[in-house]
Amino acid sequence: MKRNSILFYALVSYTVGSTAFGNTIGTSSQLFNPATSSSDFVTVQSTKVMERGWYSFGLFLNHASNPLPYKDSGAQSRAKANDSLTGMDAFVGYGVLPKTEIGIVFPLIVNQDVKEDETRGEYEQKGNTEVRALLKHNFVQKSHFGLSGIVSGNINRTAEDPHSGANTSPAYNLEIVADMPIGDMLLATNLGYRYRKKGAKIEGALTDSIGSQYMMSLAAKYQINSKLSVLAETFAGKPADKINHETDRKTDSAEALLGARYKTGKDTWAHAGAGSELLHGYGTADWRAYIGFVTEFGPGKSRSNKTIAMKKKKKKKQVFTEDVYPTDIPERQPDEVFILRNINFEFDSDYRVLSGAIDELQKLTDHLAGRTFEKIIVEGHTDHFGTDEYNEDLSLRRAMTVRRQMIKHYGFQAGQLTPAGYGEAVPLTDDLSDAGRQLNRRVEIKVFYSDSH
Repeated sequence: MKRNSILFYALVSYTVGSTAFGNTIGTSSQLFNPATSSSDFVTVQSTKVMERGWYSFGLFLNHASNPLPYKDSGAQSRAKANDSLTGMDAFVGYGVLPKTEIGIVFPLIVNQDVKEDETRGEYEQKGNTEVRALLKHNFVQKSHFGLSGIVSGNINRTAEDPHSGANTSPAYNLEIVADMPIGDMLLATNLGYRYRKKGAKIEGALTDSIGSQYMMSLAAKYQINSKLSVLAETFAGKPADKINHETDRKTDSAEALLGARYKTGKDTWAHAGAGSELLHGYGTADWRAYIGFVTEFGPGKSRSNKTIAMKKKKKKKQVFTEDVYPTDIPERQPDEVFILRNINFEFDSDYRVLSGAIDELQKLTDHLAGRTFEKIIVEGHTDHFGTDEYNEDLSLRRAMTVRRQMIKHYGFQAGQLTPAGYGEAVPLTDDLSDAGRQLNRRVEIKVFYSDSH
């Protein structure tokens, strides 16, 4: 089989053995196939795409107990591991357009352990099993619903794979992704069809090759706080044609996962969880455990507050024409920062604040009473819906709204208060639930005391 010459591919690729049974979406030995960005679940895609110019990188390890097919149905037991596979998935993603991202995944088998001396399918050696590339485009992104489409392809690098058969062609996949928030939970589904020309049956294999397939997955994510969320998934597949086989497996397959995701840094997340088969099908495991991480980097979010503030100051002169409009923002760190959690704005609004705004501003006024200030920065922030330009303008209008209230009703001087709008660039939490988006639609007050030097 012709080898790919991409550098990353060369770093992770190994020569792969001959006898391995297959799955639904990814490698020819397992169902666990991580998605390629932080906005996704574990293996299930969300409708959100990465920002243009941003990269993602991730690495997942998963250990599967009893995933190999046997001719004798009594060869395996859920109570003990008769065989096991440990897989690794490395991936890179890139936001190529405002609503489009691309990704490439390199699955590998890093360990195999077989204890039973029975007729079965297994790998002859470890290494890279396939290359999986995808393109995701977002069509609809509303506060209550999202819709995206995914086109992907799988190039099988497993020689004489009974699942795909001899001399098989690459698999081409088309998937529809839909998600919707319900309270603090985000629900999603991926529905798809895989087209693959059936290869000839491998001599001595326990099954006919599998051609085209139907694919389906469901996921739920619950945001516990700004860093921690829990996730649940099911993923399944069904061959489009009847398959003759001599194994203990069903031709349909399905698994379920339950896991957690924790934000360990500004743009880095750690994953861990476990799962089990729902149907005893090809590639399913009696038990599965996984760990992984995803990190993202690119322009915008990683810039310092000073850099963002300087950019905003240039834009604000073109938009607002108040008589007193200070443009000097101190370069040092603020002495105090207040996140006004009850001054959260309704969706697409710069003036309809939720209940509690008056009390929050009064508490801030009482706290600052008797102090003198060099400057107070009033920052506006939005969720991710809308273009960057629109969100920057909306967040600045929100900051101006709060600034006017502070001047009119709470005795602050106009020269003390500088508005700034950061758009969606500095989120407090993920935008994957109503509660998360509401937290991101906020105002922050950064105080620079004149007596702090």
